[in-house]
Amino acid sequence: MKKKTSLAFFVGIGIILCISILIIYYGPNGPQLAVGFILNELFQDKSNYIVVDEDGIPIVNYGFTGIEYIGSQRNPVTTSHKLFDYYSDFKKTGNQKSKQFVINNANWLVSNSKVQGNYSILYYNFSWINYDMPNPWRSAMAQGQGLQALVKAHEITKNSTYVINAQSLLNSFFVEVKDGGVTYKSPNNGWWYEEYSHENGKDSRVLNGMMYSVLAIYDYYQYTNDTNAKILFDQGVIALKNNLSTYDFEGHSYYDSLGKPSSNWYHNVHVNLTKTLYDITTEEIFYKYYQKWNSNSSDS
Repeated sequence: MKKKTSLAFFVGIGIILCISILIIYYGPNGPQLAVGFILNELFQDKSNYIVVDEDGIPIVNYGFTGIEYIGSQRNPVTTSHKLFDYYSDFKKTGNQKSKQFVINNANWLVSNSKVQGNYSILYYNFSWINYDMPNPWRSAMAQGQGLQALVKAHEITKNSTYVINAQSLLNSFFVEVKDGGVTYKSPNNGWWYEEYSHENGKDSRVLNGMMYSVLAIYDYYQYTNDTNAKILFDQGVIALKNNLSTYDFEGHSYYDSLGKPSSNWYHNVHVNLTKTLYDITTEEIFYKYYQKWNSNSSDS
């Protein structure tokens, strides 16, 4: 009886420790996310995580997030990435099917951009427990990569609809999160473009999403010479310069401002993006963290 009691005690302690680690890493939703992970491992077919429909537009099967079943959903970032793939193939091979799939994905982005006055939003139409995002929520990264995708579609079609819609997406970066946009504005600290945006969600300030957004705005500026894009790019660079040091943890990078460590994959993304930002801006702080984080990269 004593041995069984001791075993139960240590199992209980182990469970408490696991829950504590999950809460430290993911916050109060940690245990629920762990349940979702187990359910996905048991029931989700990983081979069908991303599929494309007959028009070449991707569908993402999220399975469970926590105890909520999200299942198959459209994702604006995944749609933009798929467009990039088709664009690259068309430019390389001249494949007309790839060109048509660029057009199909661009048309999906246009059709699913919901107009809000002088700006538009590519909504995510499902909840996301990781950062307390209710359905629907917004993403600066989706807005930015939508810009890049529509610019590429315009380049090969000259269809003005794509740049007109891209400008409407760009305008969302002038709107604060609390007002239905994707930006946290600070008078002296620059503007932070939030990957997970909702007025009732967590203020997470995910680093890779911010850097991707700033670089997307820069690409749009290079293509259009739109002065509004230059303003947004400059404000984003100021925010990154003033906050980048807070994402450093003894040579490794944090994923967000909440203290979640980056996976090796996302750490490598941070390494590559800081180098790209340095190449564009020549700001030494980007090179400093490129070198520091690269020394702890799995590719170094």
